[in-house]
Amino acid sequence: MRVELTVTLDGSVEGVMRALSRSRVARGWKQGGQAAMGLLVGLLVFGLLLGARGAALGAGSAVVAALAFGRVYEHVSRWHLRRLCREQLGSDGSAELVVELLPDAVSARWLGRELRFEWIILESIREEPELVELLFSKGGYLTLWRSGFSGPEQVEAFIALARRYAEAAELLVKVPPEPT
Repeated sequence: MRVELTVTLDGSVEGVMRALSRSRVARGWKQGGQAAMGLLVGLLVFGLLLGARGAALGAGSAVVAALAFGRVYEHVSRWHLRRLCREQLGSDGSAELVVELLPDAVSARWLGRELRFEWIILESIREEPELVELLFSKGGYLTLWRSGFSGPEQVEAFIALARRYAEAAELLVKVPPEPT
């Protein structure tokens, strides 16, 4: 089955942000920044207001700064990704994505590049109201917006075929080779 989708700038950015949210390394960047910002602001407030009042305000300020850093970090990351995707996609901010479900793998062609994910490394198929995601081991993913399909029937057929191929690949791995 072959599906041709138009990927917009916003769709590209959202897809990458979703992938980053699943990455332990990327979450570590954000959490490390939050901890450092909280510690820095907490120590600064404590240093300015020595004593019990300074300790309480310092702790409160640290929590507020850490939470604020998380929001700012996401906003800045999204802004940088938007610039990067605009550079990659060109001025109109969209590109064609061709996804083919083949018996042995999923093939995705986008921006002159082709990615192939074998079914055996498929970890899950996530269905959400606006999208379908194929998640593969080692961070591979395909985010497909439902609006890009011709209709709900095509989405359901795509998901059913993907599941059938994935189950067949899993069975092939579990079947022991014939004795010779």
